[in-house]
Amino acid sequence: MGKPGQVTLADVEKALRDLGGEATRAEILDQLTRNRNGDISYYRDEHNYQTTAFQVIQQHCRPYKKQEVYKGAIRFERVGDRFRLAYPLGDEADEDESPGQRQPNKRLLETMKTEVLEGFTFSNPRRNALKLDEHDAALVASVKAALDAAILSAHMPSAVAKRIHSLAARHRMKGRAAAIKRHPFAGVCEASGQPLEKKFAQLDELDPELGYAGRVQWVCPQANKNGSHSCGVCK
Repeated sequence: MGKPGQVTLADVEKALRDLGGEATRAEILDQLTRNRNGDISYYRDEHNYQTTAFQVIQQHCRPYKKQEVYKGAIRFERVGDRFRLAYPLGDEADEDESPGQRQPNKRLLETMKTEVLEGFTFSNPRRNALKLDEHDAALVASVKAALDAAILSAHMPSAVAKRIHSLAARHRMKGRAAAIKRHPFAGVCEASGQPLEKKFAQLDELDPELGYAGRVQWVCPQANKNGSHSCGVCK
């Protein structure tokens, strides 16, 4: 695989989805860097990289004049010092297609339903083993039935699924800022004890059912099963 090139709109959207659909400018840029495995060699320096990446957000975010000039499709909205995905979005169709012409992407819809109902799809098997009591399991089943019905009757199924995903993401991300304040990054991968650059650090939830209210640790992407960068020990 070649070196990553210029930051694209798809790159920014993925970074924001990885962060739960809403984040600050600094968090988005950090996630973009993690998704590139720290490789910003395409750009002259870090300032040039961050400025160019943020311009992508500005070109697709309504409050900015860059969007008015560039006429980029609206993909983000600004709320205070945070940015979030703007919905409804279309599916994978071309920009010049009208909503009525767009066909739902079935694979995308199934992925969205899985993410909404199971607290997002993680490659870490420990996270997938969520233990629900009978009451909560019944709630999930009820939501799944309502979600299936909503998508079947929606005028824009993909957009509805994405919007539901965004709402679920907000609930899942609650407590993350408090968890970071409670357990700040100490410069090491806590899975191995080896030094780790902050740009690669990922906050890992050790108690899946409790989310960020439970125990957390800072680890490298390899330890978190969410990227290829390693602290040198984790595989």
